Amino acid sequence: MARGRLKITHFKKPILSMGFLFKNNCQGAEMKNPISKRLKEKLINAFKNKIHLRAKLDISKLESLGSIDFLNTHINNSLLIYPYVTTNNHKSTTSKRDLIETNINKYLNAYEIELSRKNVLYRIAKGDTLVVNKVQEFDHRAQEVCNFFSGDFNSKTNINLYYSYKNTTGINVHFDHQDTIVIQTHGNKTWRLFDTAKGKTSLPAGRSLKPEGTEANNYKEITTQVGDILYIPKGMWHYAFTTNESSIHLALSLSPLKISELVIFMLNSKLNELGEKDIYEISKNDLIGAQKLIIESLESIDITEDDISDIKSEFFPKKIKIALL
Repeated sequence: MARGRLKITHFKKPILSMGFLFKNNCQGAEMKNPISKRLKEKLINAFKNKIHLRAKLDISKLESLGSIDFLNTHINNSLLIYPYVTTNNHKSTTSKRDLIETNINKYLNAYEIELSRKNVLYRIAKGDTLVVNKVQEFDHRAQEVCNFFSGDFNSKTNINLYYSYKNTTGINVHFDHQDTIVIQTHGNKTWRLFDTAKGKTSLPAGRSLKPEGTEANNYKEITTQVGDILYIPKGMWHYAFTTNESSIHLALSLSPLKISELVIFMLNSKLNELGEKDIYEISKNDLIGAQKLIIESLESIDITEDDISDIKSEFFPKKIKIALL
């Protein structure tokens, strides 16, 4: 595996100056929604049926978000702070101590969260995947993409960026606890989806058994090219790898309102006294009685437009913006 070509480049000038980066992040023109009406219909159908979907997205509307220049700009003009920036490999053996900066005064890095570019590059050369978490927290384009998907699909959203060098196997076979939309922005990546085995998303990570035996050999293989999106339903086991070129993809997670969250919201907002009722005898009859009381009370609730507004405010709060003068 020819990994010796990876090297640190000492730029005479940064790819973008910090001034330009600041202007780009804070004063850019309004982004156009990259989600077409047809794509929205396809995604909603895939969401409801929990089936994977490969489709096209007009990434020109992303304004270079997730491009190789975008990534180089970030890692060369920003402090690399853990856990917003980290690396991982197929065997999950990389720790923060492999990445932290040790060539500075230990008191300046007392919390051991500032990472060394050289160490990060070394881990990538050894086969790690670079992960930049919560991209929307430092780039307005990512925040706008989150807003589009959140608005169109009534979901909380988050974007992480993944970079893998060529001939790299990514994070070990796993499933996500949220629906995920992969947006391929550089190179290509091959995905293996195990759609006959489903992880239990109601349990903490690590509590579900990975596909074994015939299930481990029963997968669909899909290669995403630049401009492709791949919807991976929550609970679907998968992993990915690169072959002849490096890859960058954005992983956009969607967390819509769950029925369990709606029930709790109703108990707290509309049936507060019932929700606070104590159960001193935990017998079958007592629990059945409480169950009937909950069902009858929920059925009696009249849902109003104000309730819908309250639910949206509770579960999908708007991001606070600051405009300094």
